[in-house]
Amino acid sequence: MKKTIIFCILILTLVLVVALSGGRKEEADEIAPVQEESKPVFDADPGVIIVSPAGDMKIKFWTDENGQCLLFLPAFVKEEKVRLSFDEEKYSVLLDGREGKDGETLELSSLPEKIKLRSLSIGTADDTEYDLVCMRSADIPAVFINTASLEMGEIDADKEVSDKAEYFGINPDGSLDHSGVLEMIRARGNSSFQAYKKSYRLKFSQVCGPFGMSADKSFILQANAYDNTRIRNTLAYTMADELGLPYTPQFMPVDLYLNNDYAGNYLFLESVKVSSGRVDIKGDDSFLLEVIQDEKRLDDRYFSFFSGQTFLQVNYPEKPDGKARRFCQGRVEELDRIIESLSPEESLDDLSRIADVPSFADMFLFDFVTNEIDAGNYSTYLYIDGRDKKVYMGPVWDYDKAWGNEKKKNELIEFNAYSWRRPELLFDNYEYQALVKEKIPDLMDITDKMVAEGIDEMSERIRASVEMDVVRNGNKGGQSVNEESMDGDLTQLKDYLKGRMRLLYDVTEHGDEYCRVYVREKTGRLFWVKKGESLTTKELDFGRRLFGCDGFALEDGCALDEGFVINEDCVVLPK
Repeated sequence: MKKTIIFCILILTLVLVVALSGGRKEEADEIAPVQEESKPVFDADPGVIIVSPAGDMKIKFWTDENGQCLLFLPAFVKEEKVRLSFDEEKYSVLLDGREGKDGETLELSSLPEKIKLRSLSIGTADDTEYDLVCMRSADIPAVFINTASLEMGEIDADKEVSDKAEYFGINPDGSLDHSGVLEMIRARGNSSFQAYKKSYRLKFSQVCGPFGMSADKSFILQANAYDNTRIRNTLAYTMADELGLPYTPQFMPVDLYLNNDYAGNYLFLESVKVSSGRVDIKGDDSFLLEVIQDEKRLDDRYFSFFSGQTFLQVNYPEKPDGKARRFCQGRVEELDRIIESLSPEESLDDLSRIADVPSFADMFLFDFVTNEIDAGNYSTYLYIDGRDKKVYMGPVWDYDKAWGNEKKKNELIEFNAYSWRRPELLFDNYEYQALVKEKIPDLMDITDKMVAEGIDEMSERIRASVEMDVVRNGNKGGQSVNEESMDGDLTQLKDYLKGRMRLLYDVTEHGDEYCRVYVREKTGRLFWVKKGESLTTKELDFGRRLFGCDGFALEDGCALDEGFVINEDCVVLPK
């Protein structure tokens, strides 16, 4: 009897153990976290492996509609050998008719002339034969970014979509500048976001200083998608720095590779933000404000208000309390009241109490010489330094549409493409004009040097990179004099810069010889016309295109047609 009881207990125990084991297994299957597959550094798409100080890197082949298969190599590739890379189960690669092998070495000096990239997936076979062309950059660093989970198409489609990524910056001499983890990469910009070639905002997981820039987490990759020279921003930031404008962003031209794809020539630069290495303001009453003309473009995460015919968005601090909001808004409104009521003979003492007037004079000079169409409406900053409670203009930002480069092909030296805003409204004051004149000799020296050699040096440094960019992205956005090369565009840039400097000298030294034709519309634009002359047919035609109107009339209704002689400042209205 005892043996029977023991046997039954053993049987029940065994059944219970099996049952519990099965139950635990089912429970484990239900609650086990799904492990995401780590994204491979090298995907299946055909390309080549290059050796870098950060390890092996892959660069995919890129095909175009002209029957070319392009290999875009960064400047640091000094070896004449690369390794073919593709998944042989998914692709076949024919090199001059022979089967290529994954991992085989290719001599760059004697690459095959023809290549076929066949997908082995059902229904996607490709028998197109391409000319294999290798292009190599020179003299500038390369940046490689590999996203963690999203494709770049997903990031490019929505500015609110971001992803983590790994980052490698490699100098042209082959040394590693910086490697790290990006907490975020996402597309950025307003009008630039509509471009084919996107700009990006980067946020590193740790503070760093790529390419010798000030240490921070936040940086920008500027696409220069609307500038066929790709150097207008470089030129503007260089001129601002030499003119001594505070907090001008540091920058570096780079070749950008995203998820093994060559993306183009970019400008890697510091973002505009408050920190010890950027806009270095301190104190409780410190604010960084961005001018945004269109209310729809305001970010509702930030405090904003309307003053001086523009909206101002407070980017720092991100969430000011009620007292801080009242101080900031009140200071800017007081600034605008003084500016709008200031007479030509009046002293600037009252304005100097709340504003750093020399910074406004500097911005007037910079707006005038660059003639950037967005100035005063977008990409324009002011800040209040809590140490003296004064309003400052700056820092400068985003000049890809400067010097006559905008979609309506403005080649008119005498037309101010930007809005007539705070720094310009002050120009009627004689004391302010004296401040402007003080820096004109320095600005002339800078522009003379840029026209003589600086522009050519900037362009030559990135020429090989731009040639790759043009093949990859085309000249899709900017004004182009000659799409076959940059030379025609550079000539236009130099001529425009010299013309704006001549006009600046004339209107500051011989202002009584010029009349201002102010086009009153929501942003306000200005033509400079010599007294006794008239707006030309070319100028009027441009004005009609720009403002989308049939013509212009004076405030009294008199039509401003060809041949109408201008002898005094006047306001005209589009009709």
